[in-house]
Amino acid sequence: MEDNNQAILIAGMHRSGTSLSTNLLRESGLFIGDDLMDGGFDNKNGHFEDNEFVNLHENDLISKGYESTGLKGVEKNNFQFGDVSKPIVEDLLKSRKLYNVWGWKDPRSTLYLLEWKKIIPDLKVIAIYRDYDEVINSLDRRYKYKIKHSVNYSKFRSLGHSILYPIYSKYLQYNHYKAWVIYNESILRFKELYPEDIVLYNLSDFINNYNNNIDTINSKFGVKLNHYNVDKVFESDTLINKKNVGFKFFNKKKLEEVMQKLNKEVSE
Repeated sequence: MEDNNQAILIAGMHRSGTSLSTNLLRESGLFIGDDLMDGGFDNKNGHFEDNEFVNLHENDLISKGYESTGLKGVEKNNFQFGDVSKPIVEDLLKSRKLYNVWGWKDPRSTLYLLEWKKIIPDLKVIAIYRDYDEVINSLDRRYKYKIKHSVNYSKFRSLGHSILYPIYSKYLQYNHYKAWVIYNESILRFKELYPEDIVLYNLSDFINNYNNNIDTINSKFGVKLNHYNVDKVFESDTLINKKNVGFKFFNKKKLEEVMQKLNKEVSE
């Protein structure tokens, strides 16, 4: 990669605030693409995901036998792109050569962090994490909304999901907790191998100290992103912080172990 072509990947588990974070970085001058995914009920201001990158990751996951979201059935991280995906990757990178500093956000990229680092040796990563219960509650609220309002479901299918919700929601909860662990372990592994090429922030810390964090990113990555007034795009009531009490359908010890490692590795 050319010296004047710096790539930045915004990593993090689904519903961890990566859309908000990427929106802020975009306002600070980071080019994240022209063909961005539209907003929806779950992200009214937009997902800030380049459709080309989303399609790349979704199709590659499907070719490996996984669900396109990367939220169910995934047992590992650090995937490698298949032969069909490789020329698409090359075309994507060629189209970004015009930009001095550019980046992208797609949560699924987190499953491919080491692969992207292999492809782009000078790749930098801004990783965002959020409490596991807050993430799983957000995913559950999204699921409830989808079946209530028949989003991507027929009315008949929505009715079936509504009836099965007490059981199926627990199945999803288990998978989502497992995905939270896998995604964040991928971030921790990258940080272990490439500590100088990643900054790691808890979502609330990233937002509340945004301009100080931009200074850190600029210094560490050798870029020139701008300060920005977070209040222009962030409404505090959009983030619901809620802990699940009682029995969890996943190993709580493992969740706490990963969370403690993330808290320990946060960037100053």
